[in-house]
Amino acid sequence: LCEVCGVEESRGSHRDTEQRVADSIAAASPRHWAKLLGDAGILCAIVSSDLADVPGDARLAPLFEPLSPTCRAPATPWVLTP
Repeated sequence: LCEVCGVEESRGSHRDTEQRVADSIAAASPRHWAKLLGDAGILCAIVSSDLADVPGDARLAPLFEPLSPTCRAPATPWVLTP
């Protein structure tokens, strides 16, 4: 992770290294890091903090179907079981 973030591991405090990694991650977009980390084989995901944005996310849009211009629901096929 340090290598991907361009951070040298500190011989001192792990907290210092963690802070520099966090600062590096905060300096670029989630999409940027998803690509870099994924290419490096580090599992990651972009987290949506606003559920209203979820249907507009290109990765998730196919999972929803419009019920009206302002309402979306999970797309079929889905199965309800007792």
